[in-house]
Amino acid sequence: MKKVNIIAMAGSGQRFIDKNFKTPKPLIIINNKPMFYYASKSLPPSNKNIFICKKKIIFNSKFKYYLRKFFAKNKVIDIKKKTNGQATTCKKASKYLKDDDIITYGSCDFSFNFNIKKFNQLIKFNDLIVFVNKPKIENIINFKEYGWVKKERNNFIQKIKCKNKVSNKPQNDYVITGCFTFKNKKIFHHCYNEMVKKKNKINNEYYMDTVSKYALKLKYNVKYILVKNFKSYGTPRELTQ
Repeated sequence: MKKVNIIAMAGSGQRFIDKNFKTPKPLIIINNKPMFYYASKSLPPSNKNIFICKKKIIFNSKFKYYLRKFFAKNKVIDIKKKTNGQATTCKKASKYLKDDDIITYGSCDFSFNFNIKKFNQLIKFNDLIVFVNKPKIENIINFKEYGWVKKERNNFIQKIKCKNKVSNKPQNDYVITGCFTFKNKKIFHHCYNEMVKKKNKINNEYYMDTVSKYALKLKYNVKYILVKNFKSYGTPRELTQ
């Protein structure tokens, strides 16, 4: 059994392109390091990192340099064409995973800290861990831009919604960070396939938030872990805050 982190960085980064950023989004420098470095290092310690990228990233000399410098054990997957959502992009890594690997899926545009001891306890006895953050005013105002969790005691989750709030008091709920740890790939595939079977797209895409919602529907043991010092770099506005 190994721990594998999968970092999806195959999006177009269109909002950055629209603001005349020339550097591909994952390679934008923040405090002398590329954006994807912070996201990757925020994830649980792993035996291997799998980066899912487009060719313009893979053949970028700076990306190659950062991989050699910061990520000794890695695998890079080339996404040859646009997928129908982040969840489908993440599924592309499945053939490189063993049946008993513990898998963490994350995007390339955030950073946070969390209690690793608490995390290890949670994943030992549960099927899926959803990384969440306390909502800020910006999250509440723009609630349709985020995934939301209605929490219960002892890290249990009552409800998950993608791009919509889970209650009329979002200040009492949690925002999904875009990071998820599955006990194994069989569980992920079961939830993903059920989502696709139901054609449950949001904005014409399959989201990881929705995959986690199906984990609840399918009666898997799903819990959350609350992160600290969360920062999102997903838009030019967030990057400059």
